[in-house]
Amino acid sequence: MKNLIKVVHTGKNKLDWDEETYRGILLRETGKNSARDCTAAKLARVLRCMRSQGFTTLPKQGRKPRVAAGRQGMLSKIVALLASAGRPWDYLNGMIARMLGKKARRMAR
Repeated sequence: MKNLIKVVHTGKNKLDWDEETYRGILLRETGKNSARDCTAAKLARVLRCMRSQGFTTLPKQGRKPRVAAGRQGMLSKIVALLASAGRPWDYLNGMIARMLGKKARRMAR
C-alpha cells in the first residue's frame, strides 16, 4: 500500500501536476482527497489514469559494483555494453548466475 502511494506521488511529479490538478484527479478517480485514505484498488485506478497520460515506471536498475583500480577499465566496458543494450545491472547478475550456477551463489557471500 505504501509502495502504491509512493508510485502515485512519483507519477504526480513526473507528469508535472500541480496540487490542484492532482487533487482533482484523485477526487475524480477515487472519491477521496488524499492518497492515504484510498484502498489499493482505488490507487490502481489513479495509476491507470496516470499511465494513460504518459507516466511510466522504470525497473530497478541495481547498482554498479566496486572494483579494484586495475579492473576499472573492464568495468567501464561492461557499463558501456549494458547501456548500449538498454539492460539493467540485474540482467548481468542473472547472466552470471546462469553461467556459474551454484558457484556464483557461493562467491556472492
